[in-house]
Amino acid sequence: MYEQYRFHEISRDDWCSRSEKMLQSLMDLEPDNRIYLLMKVQVMIVAGKHQEALFYISELKRDITDKKSTEWAYLMYLCTLIEPEERYIDQLTDEIERILVEHREDMLIFWFLLFLRKDYMDNPGRKLKDISVWINSGYNSPFLYIEALEILRQNAYMISDFSPFFMKTLGYAKKHNQITGEMARQIINNVTYEDRFDEKVLGFVRHALGLVDVKDHIEPVVAYLIKYNHFTPDVNDLYLMAIESDLRITGLYEAYVMSRDMSSSEPMPEIVLKYFQYNSLLSYDRKAGIYADIIALKEKKPELYNLYYRTIEEFALSNMRMGHIDDNMAIIYDDVLGRAIVDEGVAASMAPILYTRKIGCLYSGVSRVIVFSEQLKDRRIYPVKNDVAYVQILSDSDVIFLEHAGGYLIADENAYTISDLFDYRGYERKLYKLSPSSIEYILHRLATTGVGSFFDNHSGSTLDQSELDSVTAFLEARGVDEAYRRRYYYEILKVLKSHGREDLMTDHLLNRVDFNEVDKDTLNYIMELMITDKQVHRAYDMIAEYNALSMSKKLLVRLFGELSWEYVVSSAVNEASRSSSDLFTGICGWLLESEDSLPAELVQYLNQHYVGPSDIMAKLWKMVVAENLSSRNLE
Repeated sequence: MYEQYRFHEISRDDWCSRSEKMLQSLMDLEPDNRIYLLMKVQVMIVAGKHQEALFYISELKRDITDKKSTEWAYLMYLCTLIEPEERYIDQLTDEIERILVEHREDMLIFWFLLFLRKDYMDNPGRKLKDISVWINSGYNSPFLYIEALEILRQNAYMISDFSPFFMKTLGYAKKHNQITGEMARQIINNVTYEDRFDEKVLGFVRHALGLVDVKDHIEPVVAYLIKYNHFTPDVNDLYLMAIESDLRITGLYEAYVMSRDMSSSEPMPEIVLKYFQYNSLLSYDRKAGIYADIIALKEKKPELYNLYYRTIEEFALSNMRMGHIDDNMAIIYDDVLGRAIVDEGVAASMAPILYTRKIGCLYSGVSRVIVFSEQLKDRRIYPVKNDVAYVQILSDSDVIFLEHAGGYLIADENAYTISDLFDYRGYERKLYKLSPSSIEYILHRLATTGVGSFFDNHSGSTLDQSELDSVTAFLEARGVDEAYRRRYYYEILKVLKSHGREDLMTDHLLNRVDFNEVDKDTLNYIMELMITDKQVHRAYDMIAEYNALSMSKKLLVRLFGELSWEYVVSSAVNEASRSSSDLFTGICGWLLESEDSLPAELVQYLNQHYVGPSDIMAKLWKMVVAENLSSRNLE
């Protein structure tokens, strides 16, 4: 309440009335507390109730027996208020000074002397200095701050620096809205002499700017920020104020751009955009913010856009090669792809970028985004900055996890938002035709349109080179998951065979495939390749290891027809293994049961080695006779 009175927020009469009532309540609770009574007497004196005050003063002079106590010093101070005779005041002041010597740490006694010492009246600087000693010693009393502030309001030039005393006093003044325009100007001027950056100082400066004409006082503020390389988004508005005030300060435009929130949708001042039309030392992401703003203005400011036309194009092509992507880079790439001549190099550079999507994390503390894909062997990891990550999504089946800084994963789809950076559909086909070997295009198109995406460029019976390159890239790409690759083997084979280009897969299927993992149709084709390539022993080894009954009987007849001759002549095939020989004979017998005709070499082998049911033996006898072979073994 005393603060309100001293800051002229309530009248003297109001303060006196309310204070007297409050003190009476306190006295009722603590009737032996003389400090409350002394305060009440002071209120009476201020209210002009001198007779009533004198009565209490007389009573207190009788009751206070310790003439060296704080209570006695307080009483002497009250006497100076009611009797303003100079010699009397001097006498009482000396008495209070002697009491202070006895109670050197009693701030209240010092406070009385603030109104009595003559040197304080003539030298407010001395008074302020003595107050600072008490405040710096830890006496953070509103009574001291009010008196310090009263001096500063009348002598703003005394605010000489941002030492602890001034910081505390100005903090008190700011809290109670007691900083004057003159004080504000002094605060702003003082930052010129600061030897380091301080957030608290910046807080005072911001408050001070609100009390003066910004245009006339913003220069030392931004000079202070630039001097100590303070370019955080929270001061971007100060740099903008300086620009709007037409100031010419070295590094101002760079500071404005470097402090700008990367997600801001507010356009930059045109003067800043024009300033950066030539090469600058800004980082790529800051340049991207400038160029994105220029692109946004190209309809309204075509002359500005034309100034940057080539610069933006060169910037885009350079950053494509480095794989840079964010909201601003997406705007730039979209602009350049829409107007520039796109060649194979550009198409290849865009492949890792085109399917980027923006993840907005709704949980705090997320450090990374992890994407698992059935198409790829390894997970993909992306850093999170300001709750945003830019991730590559090649298929709707990709699974997204958020990794918290605490080490745990978040799988909740409601924990993040996901949005497109590009309308890739407008560019995909064109880019894919120019760079058909880029695995990103291949995998995304496989996920959306299937194997047909490999072969949508051809006409007639001939496949063009880009289609063949795509197939080769898919078969040879190291990062592709093998199970995912195998899923498409047979479909690709069918198309290649229909165009007479199955040779494209021959080496891959014969030398790089785990036969245990491929499907029946692909396995049959691999065996056919082996037989055609005269790798019959390898084909037989495959038969011995895998289920022969799942393979094409036509191929088995062909294979065993070729192998049986060696058995007949030299018993060369795995003769060292009796079980292998039994397997060979067993499969030959199975073929005899199911087929109406067999190669002569296979019939001859069965004639020498096979023994089975009588009806099957009768069937074999007919085949032996038909081939003009000796049937003695069967008779």
